[in-house]
Amino acid sequence: MNTVDRINNMPVGLRMAVNELFHQSGIDFENDILKHCKSAEVKEFLTIPEAAEIANVSPSTIRRMCAKNLFKWNKLNPARCGRIIIEKSSFFSFLEGPNGTEE
Repeated sequence: MNTVDRINNMPVGLRMAVNELFHQSGIDFENDILKHCKSAEVKEFLTIPEAAEIANVSPSTIRRMCAKNLFKWNKLNPARCGRIIIEKSSFFSFLEGPNGTEE
């Protein structure tokens, strides 16, 4: 079951509570989060700790890589400390290097 299905199958009260929590943080759950999930192709993402473990580097190194735009990433919240998610396919392409082999 993908993310959109999980959200759509949430009890109404729980979904309203999730919307309220995001709203309190200044995030419009329906427009800022779900619109990305409801696209024709649901993209898979990694968190910084997940990417760090895969690449066998520290989370700080992954943050520096994000700052250099070495792969596609996005912030879930525009605040300075907003959570970063990394597009999985872009990250793995970066790891494979320009010749298609791991660096």
